Amino acid sequence: MPDIQNKYNYRLQEAIEFKFTNAVCESYNKSWMVIHECRLRAVSRNKTTFNFNGTVLHPANDIHVRFELFVKASGYKPWLVNITVDGCRFIKKRFNAFAMLAYKLLAEFSNFNHSCPYLTT
Repeated sequence: MPDIQNKYNYRLQEAIEFKFTNAVCESYNKSWMVIHECRLRAVSRNKTTFNFNGTVLHPANDIHVRFELFVKASGYKPWLVNITVDGCRFIKKRFNAFAMLAYKLLAEFSNFNHSCPYLTT
């Protein structure tokens, strides 16, 4: 993790670390959206990649994305985040703090910067 130096020359280290152990992707209407791949792959001991590949079968104007984070403490329990984001509205104007954080982490490595309506090819 990178060191941060403040004006008093104290060395600080970032202390937040997320470790993803599972990803679940689900299409509630398989006649509109087919998910081909949704998996976490361990690249090294401390690095995991998330691969998602899906096909939108019809033009989509109403896209919702649900995020949930769980913490492992005597079983997985809901923690921190359980939100649903209107994907079309978010692409037009970034309005949700958690979604903006996730978007900034993923945008460099993805191709989902498409505005609505999302048309099939």
